[in-house]
Order: sequence, then structure tokens, then C-alpha cells
Amino acid sequence: MADVEALCPRVVVIHHGRILFDGLLADLVTRFSPHKTIGVDLEHRVEGVNFADFGEVVSQTEGRVLLRVPKLDTTKVASRLSTQLSPLQALGFGVALLAGGAIVYSFWLILATAAFWFVKTENILVIFQAMYQAGRWLVTIYPVWLQTILTFLVPITFAVTVPAQALTGRLTGSTLALAVLLAVAMFLASRWFWRFGIRFYAGASA
Repeated sequence: MADVEALCPRVVVIHHGRILFDGLLADLVTRFSPHKTIGVDLEHRVEGVNFADFGEVVSQTEGRVLLRVPKLDTTKVASRLSTQLSPLQALGFGVALLAGGAIVYSFWLILATAAFWFVKTENILVIFQAMYQAGRWLVTIYPVWLQTILTFLVPITFAVTVPAQALTGRLTGSTLALAVLLAVAMFLASRWFWRFGIRFYAGASA
């Protein structure tokens, strides 16, 4: 189509001796084909989403939905589709975000408590910062052995991955349950460690 537009910027449509159109090719397409069809492939069954809110539903099967939308709204509709969350996904995201926050808080509390015994904790903080940078990426891109470290030893990446999976619809119930259990376990362990360490704190001048 690009070569046609380059060679023929102006188009004249004649039907039975009558000029039906005289103008730019882009205007011709807009006038006689004002809609575009968008195909939505579903990886799993989606609950609570009314696809009619995005456009005219041409057909809908278990794994695919065809929508007819105004051509000028194609980009906007495609963007809405990519960010649409079902109520279940939104709930999973909220729970995963709280669990991730609890994991990060617990890890920081453990590091802070270590200062009761170690005056210089800069090296520990440097290691944490390196792991925190690794948390910018999903844990699934790393080898299995590193995934284990970033999930159970320094679970920063895991705390980021689970909410991201909830937003993209890839979060499973078992992964969410693991995140919640890990958050609860780390929170309780960090609180116990804090109470244990505070007994050895004699004061800032000690």
C-alpha cells in the first residue's frame, strides 16, 4: 500500500460516469473503511470484562475476541485492552503488592537490627543495593539457582515479580500463596530478631 500512496497521492473514483471521490488515498480509506478489526487472543478465561465497552464485538470464542472499532480509536482501544484488569486481577495485584512491601520492610529491619552487633554494616548495604538493582527485572529471567537466592535469601526480586505477574494476568494462585507465606514468615522473623537484638542494646554511648 505504501508504494501506491507514493505513486498516487491523489485518487479519483468513478462509478457509472459519476465521480464518487476525488482526493487523497488516506481520505479514501477513512471514508469508505472507517473501522478496523482488532483480534484479542486470550491466554486464559477472563472474568468480569465486558468487551462491548471497547467496541463492537464481531465474534467471541473461549480464546479469541474480534472487535470492530473506529479507525481513529484503534491505538486508544488497544492501549485500554492491554491495561484492562479484571476485579480478580486487581485483588491479586493488591495482595501481591502488600506482600512485596512486607518482604522489603522485613529485610531492611533485619539489616538494621544487625547494627546492634556490627558497627560497620556498609558492606551488607552494598550487597543489598546490588540485589535491589537486580529487582528491577523479573526473577524468571535468571537461572534457577539465582531465582532461589532472589526468592528466599534476598527476596527483593521476588517481591517485584509477583505484583508484575498480577498486572499481566500471569499470576497463579500457588505463586500468590507463596508470596503471602513468605511475607508473613519474614515479617514474624524480622520482628522476633528485632526484639532479640534490642535486649543487647545498651545505649548510643555504650
